[in-house]
Amino acid sequence: MLDERQLVVDLARLDGAAWEAVFDANYDGIQRFAYVRTGDWSLAEEIAAETFAEAARSIHQFEYRGIPFAGWLYRIARNVVVDALKRRRRRPSVSLEVVEESAAAEGQDFENRADLGRAMRLLSPDQQTVLVLRFMNDCSLAETADATGKSVDAVKQLQRRAIAALRRCLGSAGGLGT
Repeated sequence: MLDERQLVVDLARLDGAAWEAVFDANYDGIQRFAYVRTGDWSLAEEIAAETFAEAARSIHQFEYRGIPFAGWLYRIARNVVVDALKRRRRRPSVSLEVVEESAAAEGQDFENRADLGRAMRLLSPDQQTVLVLRFMNDCSLAETADATGKSVDAVKQLQRRAIAALRRCLGSAGGLGT
């Protein structure tokens, strides 16, 4: 991709090619991030679209500080997810049917995916966010820290604790059970 500083200048000029490149590079990751938090693919699509709309509205307020632009997008996505969940007025969860459909569609082993889905729901929202950004969306520690509004050390600690909790949960006799 272009030099990030130049990319931000192009985005602020509302350059279509720059926005297309940012969209192509980040849409799927933001949609996955929203899906893990909401458990609803169509809501995740709406959140991803709203994230880019908000980014376009706010691009003139963005100040490049050497932190990857994607981190700013994930911070917007995180705020849009929070707003969407407040509107739903209940804690999100991924239903077993959704995990089963997803596993079947992707040819994954259902039991492993279902166990992981149940284990992820036991983590705090911050731990879930960190794991999704780091391992599903391949964000760096700096990008994750920027997206969550936490320090790199705090992200490392959340990641360590989340992985330890998943190991305990998945490593217990027979995983989570049924």
